[in-house]
Amino acid sequence: MRYLVIFCLILIHSLVLSTEELQKVLDSNLSTFKLPSLSAAYIVDGKIKEIASSGIRKVGFPDKVTTNDNFNLGSCTKAMTATLVAKLVEKNILRWDTTIGESLSSYKIHKSLRKITIQQLLSHTSGLPANLEGLKDPKIRQIVWSGSQTNTETRSLVINHILEDDKLFKPETKFYYSNLNYIIVGHILEILAKESFEKLMQTNIFDELHMKSCKFGITSNPQNLSRPPENVWGHYISKGETIPIHKGNPSIYSPAGNLNCTIQDWSKFLSEHIKGYHGRSDLLSKKSFENLHKIAPQTTKSYTNGGWFKYQKDWADGDVLNHTGSNTFNFANVWVAPKQNAIIISTSNLMKDAYTATNNVIWNIIQRNIE
Repeated sequence: MRYLVIFCLILIHSLVLSTEELQKVLDSNLSTFKLPSLSAAYIVDGKIKEIASSGIRKVGFPDKVTTNDNFNLGSCTKAMTATLVAKLVEKNILRWDTTIGESLSSYKIHKSLRKITIQQLLSHTSGLPANLEGLKDPKIRQIVWSGSQTNTETRSLVINHILEDDKLFKPETKFYYSNLNYIIVGHILEILAKESFEKLMQTNIFDELHMKSCKFGITSNPQNLSRPPENVWGHYISKGETIPIHKGNPSIYSPAGNLNCTIQDWSKFLSEHIKGYHGRSDLLSKKSFENLHKIAPQTTKSYTNGGWFKYQKDWADGDVLNHTGSNTFNFANVWVAPKQNAIIISTSNLMKDAYTATNNVIWNIIQRNIE
């Protein structure tokens, strides 16, 4: 018994030391890049080994960001959307090769777009534009930004309008990163499953994985504009000054990048992808995960069918899955190393210089723990 107690004390001491080291790295990068906040975590086998936060939730207030705050994930949401697709494929609600034409048969769709598949949309090889460039009607734009209709209604309105135009290039001939792809995917799921995308995600992913903190939208509270912030606020730079802002992507962007949650809950989803890589997930079959992790044809950027960039790294003994995300005012960066059963996350509430800062933090974690 005495030896067990000693072992536990040594383990706790080592974890405290590693988290103290992470805290120093966060503090240093926060100062160097003048970010409001910077957070990070290192997770192995689904257990948090290191987690720390540095800085403040909102410029102008002293409230410190905490490791239990919700962070905006931006485009890191895309992997969740693709995983939801896989879940509904297994339920026979749709196929990977389901087309826009057959799923949105009542919509006004240009003939050159009708054969675009779900898988081409997920891998950004559809030939469609990046965002809502084709949205020329000012009345529809006003609805998008005002949120005066439900997300499902607005997505329907936008997609019906945009898909009347031709695409940029022939599908599956090259990679072109597009939030519009995922907005369309989300709406196709709504049509076929007869439920809002947000509800489908809640039921099939968040509830299944006990991700209780996950919410669509931004973390700031409009009722607390002049009060101490209850969570992280996004920021932007104007004339050299860092300014907090209550703003993010329009709510119809939920399938593409409009989610926030705690690092702890995000890691539950990421850990499931590691389990799935090894064929040990209860969420999806190994075959589904293999398709999600497979690099799509013609994607010169190494993009998979499942909302990930996939690379080979020596420190990871092979495959790594990576994505960054931003709603313009926040930033998230994640690396998943399945063969190491490891996840490395870093986030900030300012996009400017956050890519470099979060990569610095992530690389420090890798060097201290994996390399």
